[in-house]
Amino acid sequence: MRILILLALFFSVGMGYAQKSDTLILNNGDRITGEIKELSLGYLSYGTDDAGTIKVKWIRIAFLESKNQFDITTENGVRHFGSLGRGDSAGYVKILSYTDTLQVPMTELVEISRIKNSFWNRIDGQITAGFSFTRANRNTQLNGGLNLNYRNVNTNHSASYSIIFNSANGQDENQRQDASYTFNWLFADNWYTISIAGFQQNIQLGLQARTFAALGFGHVIMHDNNNLFLGGVAATINEEQDLEGKGRLNSEGVLQVSYERFKVIGNSFNLATDISYYPSLTTTGRHRVDYNLQLLWEIIGDLKWNVTFKYSSDTKPASEDALKEDYSIVLGLSYSL
Repeated sequence: MRILILLALFFSVGMGYAQKSDTLILNNGDRITGEIKELSLGYLSYGTDDAGTIKVKWIRIAFLESKNQFDITTENGVRHFGSLGRGDSAGYVKILSYTDTLQVPMTELVEISRIKNSFWNRIDGQITAGFSFTRANRNTQLNGGLNLNYRNVNTNHSASYSIIFNSANGQDENQRQDASYTFNWLFADNWYTISIAGFQQNIQLGLQARTFAALGFGHVIMHDNNNLFLGGVAATINEEQDLEGKGRLNSEGVLQVSYERFKVIGNSFNLATDISYYPSLTTTGRHRVDYNLQLLWEIIGDLKWNVTFKYSSDTKPASEDALKEDYSIVLGLSYSL
């Protein structure tokens, strides 16, 4: 039995090292053996045995090779599926599909995602958490969040949840919750569908609960090795409940844009922001806005400092005596899954 266990450990460790068989050659001639994880916003995430996961600037790579399968996106939105072969000259890579071999300049590639075999290996995400307490007024703030993403060949699934809880001595407790599930069907030429179901709560705006569903379509406006800019339109139906338990049914339009930028300044720095505008189709003169801004600084590896700013406004909130604007600034830690 001990021999079987030792053999199992030996082969599992051996397989772990064997998987890191991709080859990366930099412009200065340095060769690094490891595992390609992903290309996003101009930086390649590359797993190594000695240094862990490193970020390599895409324009500093001369050659790239991997027998693994990838989902590869070019600047014009064309997607390819296959392995990566060494180009005939520096700055070129060969995409080896089942039926063809295509050599392209590496500058035209803006996204590379590893196609993994198991369901769990295709999931990535982020966990955030923060806590603060002020003794003078017994002010307690708790915040947390979870984002999960599952990417398949033609579809993308994402789920998110966040909560901000604030309590101070002699004041009413404030709470904000956001939960959603999003499904996107990915088409050629940078188009995709939008399907969202979710729940919201914002005590400051007099909203006890809002459940909603939205359908629409979006387009990748800009996607290069420095920026990711998306825009979409949709229609949504929601049911709102105020703090007294009264409910109402609403229909709204949705206009949304989002922008993301990744940069390495010492350690990695990531900026992501989005804004959604909701003109009401059932209540005259009602307009809602949700705005989010997140900044992440790498501490070590997948652990990061997190600063998040959230702003919401509603010209005709669910409760008549509620505030029409609310914002929060969240400080904490984030861990990438």
